[in-house]
Amino acid sequence: MAFQKGNKLGGRTVGAVGRLKKHGVSSADMIVLKSFYEKLIGNIKSELYYVYEHCYNGECFYVGKGIAGRAWDFNKGSRNDVWAQYMEAINNKAEVNIIACGLSEEEALLTEKAIISVRNPVCNIVHATDQSQSKLF
Repeated sequence: MAFQKGNKLGGRTVGAVGRLKKHGVSSADMIVLKSFYEKLIGNIKSELYYVYEHCYNGECFYVGKGIAGRAWDFNKGSRNDVWAQYMEAINNKAEVNIIACGLSEEEALLTEKAIISVRNPVCNIVHATDQSQSKLF
């Protein structure tokens, strides 16, 4: 499930609840989702780590670990050059998916490494031989 910050649309902020209603999610389902979301945000706001992925059009292009709002930090200098080039090419329209949360740093690092080895995302440096020579597009 993707969690994104609300998007501006006609002067209003359209958040996750509005998008869910638009897609026919029932009130009962929203209660379950709200509970899950509150637990997730509680973990993200704590000192516990989580593992996340950045996706575009359903394809994972980056996997990382972090605390607090790290997954949603799309500043150009916050990760490697390959990631920055990719984000620029897609106009920073990455989807953030939380894969695991409530982890110690060691657990997050092991989870991150395992997911990178399976998914082989194009923007993780482990899989880029030479950042300056990488051709993603």
